Amino acid sequence: PKAGKSFVAARIGYGLARGIGMWDRDAARACSVLYVAAEGEGGFNARVVALRSELGDAGERFLYIAQRVE
Repeated sequence: PKAGKSFVAARIGYGLARGIGMWDRDAARACSVLYVAAEGEGGFNARVVALRSELGDAGERFLYIAQRVE
């Protein structure tokens, strides 16, 4: 818990949607991504806004479901 796994996973997914790699690696090409934030909303919208601000708008290529699994 609290190690940043969800943040890294969201960054990888958003980067793929924009065609932007990580860790000095290029993304092969932009692709559609459906991210499931199973831990719930809990600020995920703010995370997406920050990713959009940093990496640009992914538009319809990055879709997400933020619903807690119980």
